[in-house]
Formats: sequence, C-alpha cells, structure tokens
Amino acid sequence: MNHEELSGKLVVRNAEEVDVPESDANFFETVHELPVPESLRGPGLAFSPFIAQFEFMEDLPSYMAAVSLFEESRDQWWDVLDRAYEFRSNGDDKNFRIAVAELDGDIGASAKASIVEDALFKARWGFFGPAIEITGLSSRLRAIDAEIQSLEIDHASELQPVISKLGTDYLEQIQIRILDLDRRFVALFADLRGVIATYYYKDQTEQGLDKVRLQGANFGALKTFYIDCYETMGQAMELLVGLANVAIRGNGESFRTGVKPLVSTLGQFEKLGNAKKLEYLDPGSFSRNLASSAMDPKLRNAIGHNDITLDLDSQELVYLENGKERRLRYVDFARNTYRLYAAIHDLYALVVRLRWVTVARLGIP
Repeated sequence: MNHEELSGKLVVRNAEEVDVPESDANFFETVHELPVPESLRGPGLAFSPFIAQFEFMEDLPSYMAAVSLFEESRDQWWDVLDRAYEFRSNGDDKNFRIAVAELDGDIGASAKASIVEDALFKARWGFFGPAIEITGLSSRLRAIDAEIQSLEIDHASELQPVISKLGTDYLEQIQIRILDLDRRFVALFADLRGVIATYYYKDQTEQGLDKVRLQGANFGALKTFYIDCYETMGQAMELLVGLANVAIRGNGESFRTGVKPLVSTLGQFEKLGNAKKLEYLDPGSFSRNLASSAMDPKLRNAIGHNDITLDLDSQELVYLENGKERRLRYVDFARNTYRLYAAIHDLYALVVRLRWVTVARLGIP
C-alpha cells in the first residue's frame, strides 16, 4: 500500500481521505514490510509499541475513525469521567453527582441514584464504544437488555431469590472492579490499538494472523490486565450461572445435569475454580455466550506462569509446564485480552441493569 502524509492527514491511494490528529501523525510515517527489521523492534519507538501492519488492512478508514474518535474523547472527556469513577468507587455521592452532571447536563442534584447511574452508563458507552464496537458491542448490549427484560417478565419470582442471595453488595463490587479495568484500558490504549487494527485485516485466518508482528513494550502490564479481566469475569460466574439456570430451568439453583461435581446451591458453585464453572453454563445461553467468548482457561493458566517471557523474534510467549517448554502466539494472547475486555463491557451492562433497574422493579431490598 502506498501512502503520503500531508498536513496531519493520511492519504491512502485507492481509498478515501481520513483525518488524523496531529499528535498521532508520526504513527503513520512508515508502512512496514515483513519481516520488521531488528532495529524497529526495540523499545522507545516514536509510534505505538504495537505496530499495525497497514498493508494488510481491509478497512483502514474505519479503523482510523474508531481510533481517532476514542482518542479525541479521551483528550476531551477522560479527566471528567475518571473523576466520576473515583468518586463513585470511594462512595463520595455528592462529588460523583457533580462529575456526572458535567457529562450529562440534565442530571440535577436531586436526581434518583438510578438516573445518575444510567447517565454514567451512557457516558461510559459513548466514551469506550468507538474502541470496542468492532466486536459487535451495540448488538450484544441490546441482546442483554432484551434477555433481562424477558426474565423480569417471565421469571420474576425465580429471578428475585437469585439476586437477593447474591446481594447488591456483590453487584456493587463487580461494578467497581470494572471501573478500575476501564482506567487501565485507557492507560494501555497506545499499546492496544495495534491489536484492534488486526480486527480490520482482510485475512482473519490463522495463516493471515501469522503475518502480524506486535511490539511488547508493556507485556507485563498487559499480562496483569488480562489476568484481572479474567478474574473479574470469574467473580461474576455465580450471577451468570444463576441467570442461565432461571432462564432454562426456572430455578437459580437448578444446575445443568451431566457435569461433575454435582452442586445444588450457588454457595457450592462459588467454591469451584473458574475453569470448572464454565462447564455449568448451558450451551446457547446468553450467559455462556458472554463468558465463554473470551474466557480461555488454557490461556489463563499459561499466562499465569511467573516465568512466562515474550520472544519478539518469533512473536511467541514462552513458558515452562511440567519441565517442558511451551509456546503460544503473542497475537492470540493480545487479541484474547481485547476480546475479554470487550466482554467486560457486556458484564457491566448486565450488572448495572440488575443493580439499578431490576432490583427496584422487583422490590428487592
């Protein structure tokens, strides 16, 4: 692909012109041919540590629009949204409301808590949406809302004991953990945007992704981010399986048969490991689709090894398992991290809906 950079705009031949923020102009100075030269693999590059291979892009304009929208929102609104997160997490309701009012001018000082939370939800969706939408975020959120509405209408009496047993504090803890993950995604975005670019590639096959070369300047931070996203999803498994049990069998503690060990209460289920918990989610249920789309127990176990290292030349993660060297593609880990964070957005929508709408609608104390 041939291109020229002119006055802060990226001009791609045979494609439309795309505006590029001046601050990111150096990100497009070179279209790299494979393999990437050794001199370009080290830290301290002028552009993103993750190199997007633009010659493989099917829809560069859409990718550029998504990245630019997110970065413009970050520059304009992140300080306010971050303050709202901080006050929300610390229980400072007065200043939380003030910060949310900056995001949504219709929020008054006497607005109900559910109205304020809804405004935060919309601001969060608007802020992160451009960076996540390639994964189908909007359609998934609509499906989640429809699923919970259906449970409220068809299974209200069965849904109430599940939420009551788990408690609003449980939902609150998950919501707070997700807000922390949002902050870390913003901090890691310069590293992740090259990963996001791979979702706009023409060739999404294993062979196509073999051509991808990613920089690993912040592998340690990305590894920790992945693990915390995974554990947050694991914390929500009691909720996810309870909802699936209600939707399919009409009882939050009526578990899928044929899975061992046999469990009969959410308390027993809670004691299982996250990998085992996935087996209790019924195939085809929205809960299973939400969790299993990004939760990969084998990858989680591999990433959890203290001795795991990144070999940039081979683009593989290397670790020891039972004394034997194991390897996995770095691009698979990086893409799974992004998909897992996208699924965290689904979880946030679910938790906020239950915590601030369903609880009030069903009269749960």
